[in-house]
Amino acid sequence: MRNGMTISRRIALGGAALVLSGGTLAFGSPAAAEGPEVVHLGQDRAAAGGAGAKAPGYSEIQNRSKSNVRVGKNWCGDDTSPHPGGPTCGNDSPQQSLKPGEHSYESAYKDTDTFKVKGGCTMKVQWNWDGEEDADMSTHTPKRTTWYKVWNHHDIDIESYKC
Repeated sequence: MRNGMTISRRIALGGAALVLSGGTLAFGSPAAAEGPEVVHLGQDRAAAGGAGAKAPGYSEIQNRSKSNVRVGKNWCGDDTSPHPGGPTCGNDSPQQSLKPGEHSYESAYKDTDTFKVKGGCTMKVQWNWDGEEDADMSTHTPKRTTWYKVWNHHDIDIESYKC
């Protein structure tokens, strides 16, 4: 029992809200479903109103360099340290090139979990938390091709990539 409600009562109220909102569990009345104040579960207020607005928890990559950057949709396994060689998922995870100026959310995958730095190349990365643009810069210069994990809630900027 929490806040004076049993689990079965909370489930019943949740189901009623689901029916009232036309199939999507939302805060607000059915009439408010057309307005910007409706906030769906798992979505923050800033993302509630816009087409293309992202859900919280995604990891994203902005390519601000002048070179293409290889990104991957998934990171497999529990080891989150840099992964030399191929991606952690092998060929089981989609990959593609992110061109200069592209953002992975619009141009690749809504949730982009990894990026590649070729051996001998240097990449400068700003590891921002989602919604921030003031994180410190890190430099990656692996001896051999290495894939890096991008954590949920990170929106990283690749500032330069030179080989």
